[in-house]
Amino acid sequence: MPEEQTQAALKNPLYSDIVRGTGDLTPMGADVAQVVRSGCSALAHGDAFGTLSILDGRSWPKPAAWPPSVSPAPSAACSGAP
Repeated sequence: MPEEQTQAALKNPLYSDIVRGTGDLTPMGADVAQVVRSGCSALAHGDAFGTLSILDGRSWPKPAAWPPSVSPAPSAACSGAP
């Protein structure tokens, strides 16, 4: 087996390749399966931009400075103070 084929066989698959491959076997198809997987991943991993895009129902280009480098101050409810 040539070296290129060996390296390709040993490479870890991308999630998008797995989702698209299995999506092709369903009535929804590869494109819809990938969009659903990406949306669920954004929600599960706390990606605010992806979550807001899903809730808004439109797709927007991601801003260059995302996520913001300033974290919000903790609320009084989280501090344990009465």
